[in-house]
Amino acid sequence: MRTIELEEARRLVAEGGNLPRARRMELQQERLHELVAYVRSHSPYFARHYADVPADFSLASLPPTDKPTLLANYDDWVTDRRIHLDDVLDYVRRDASKDQSRFLGDYTALRTSGSTGNPLPMVRDDYHNKIHGQLIAQRLLAGANADAMDISKHRRASVIHLSNGASSYGAFLRMKAAHPDFADNLLGISVLEPIDVIVGKLNAFQPETMAGYPSVMVQLAVEQLQGRLHIRLQHLATSAEMLSDENYRLLREAFQCPVANNYCMTEGGEIAMTRNCPHLHINDDWIIVEPIDREGRIITDPDQWSDSILVTDLSNYVQPIIRYRVGDVVRVRPSGDDCSPLPILQIQGRTFGSYTVCGRTFTLGGRFDRMDQRGNGLTILDYKTGTIHSFSGKFWKNTEFFDGAENILGKSAPQPEEVTELLEEIRREKASVQLPAYITIARSASRRFISAGDRKTFKIPGEVTDACFVELRDRGEEKSFCDISAGNDAEIRAIREFALPHAHLLPEIVLLSLSMAETLEQRRGLHCMNCPFLTLCQS
Repeated sequence: MRTIELEEARRLVAEGGNLPRARRMELQQERLHELVAYVRSHSPYFARHYADVPADFSLASLPPTDKPTLLANYDDWVTDRRIHLDDVLDYVRRDASKDQSRFLGDYTALRTSGSTGNPLPMVRDDYHNKIHGQLIAQRLLAGANADAMDISKHRRASVIHLSNGASSYGAFLRMKAAHPDFADNLLGISVLEPIDVIVGKLNAFQPETMAGYPSVMVQLAVEQLQGRLHIRLQHLATSAEMLSDENYRLLREAFQCPVANNYCMTEGGEIAMTRNCPHLHINDDWIIVEPIDREGRIITDPDQWSDSILVTDLSNYVQPIIRYRVGDVVRVRPSGDDCSPLPILQIQGRTFGSYTVCGRTFTLGGRFDRMDQRGNGLTILDYKTGTIHSFSGKFWKNTEFFDGAENILGKSAPQPEEVTELLEEIRREKASVQLPAYITIARSASRRFISAGDRKTFKIPGEVTDACFVELRDRGEEKSFCDISAGNDAEIRAIREFALPHAHLLPEIVLLSLSMAETLEQRRGLHCMNCPFLTLCQS
């Protein structure tokens, strides 16, 4: 086990965050070579994995790893021969609220969510914990009111998964154990509670600081703006999911306090974090992030989105994470702001669907703000701060248009003027095709959901039965993709039952029209980076 004094960890993190890029890269390579030398002599798995790697290796010459391989070789992967998979699993499954002892007396341990298969338990030593603890203290919480973070004086609420082995729950329990005399100042709320129950508990508790996942914090921001939640925060922290710039600003507006966002994972630790701005800055003196394409080639173009990434944690000596593949869609860009010289990480937790129109195959990607299970179906929700334009019920009753669209799109080679005529009909509605596109993706047989929380591909049960914009400016009302403002229940049901299986025609018409255009000039604007159709626009 590797250890470090707290003062030394504090010094290393403080120095690294202010170094020029050239010096940080030198330091990164020094730490990488030191780590690889250690794992080759202490991890039987890495000794085999790196058997053909020369002593003067480069990062790119190290063969990647992934979760299934490491899990299959777990006992040989770890560098402490006392550590065994079954023992670690037993440890993370214990009731941590009653047992705060360390694994083997030396280590903390947690596990991944297991959303794509078996959970992966991770063991962390003193060195890793102190380095990453200082990354949080010095970078994520830079500028935070130190007094507000004092548990002995102020109340803190955490809206998280309250399950044994979850990293957020483990951190919450360790905080309670570290402040036994002030445990009443800490409240843990299950993220699985209905939103009105969470609001009620927060109103009763009146926290001064709060932490949770971005998707839940955005919901609470809406509750705060609408007056159902009324708390006065001095600091808000989010992690484990993607937080868009738009939602970052929404949180700031709703709670009128600093917002800190941490891009972290169980395997790689604190990878990137905000520093008094919406941008995530990579802690590249301790963490290496390599965007790669579908063939595994390193992406150097800062404008190109990755297929996945390779992550290396330079502080993990007990369960090494070196060029570990994670299925997240990102791009890495040079720092362009004054809050930090560290590079910026942009993330897209995305949903993809592929389908064929007139013999042409398209892949359409989008980002859902939220998806709810309602009755026997799923409802997609998209938060809007601006004006909402949905297709009217009258439009969906126009069976002549949809019959014509099905006929034209069913041809192997439709004429451009036929497609243009359909497109003009859509344009006359002056409505957004965003929700019909989301429905098309979600109902596609090839749909692929990627979580921004744990960056894994996953499946969801059930079928999408509605998609709504949530209007944030006034009353937080939902507006369905087929805007049905009048009619009895039978009429409304009939319109929706027709609209759902026909929604795919609208994005298909747009896609086909774009593919037939002689020229397509991309019009870049201020909000392009947040647009769910960016991949379509650039294709």
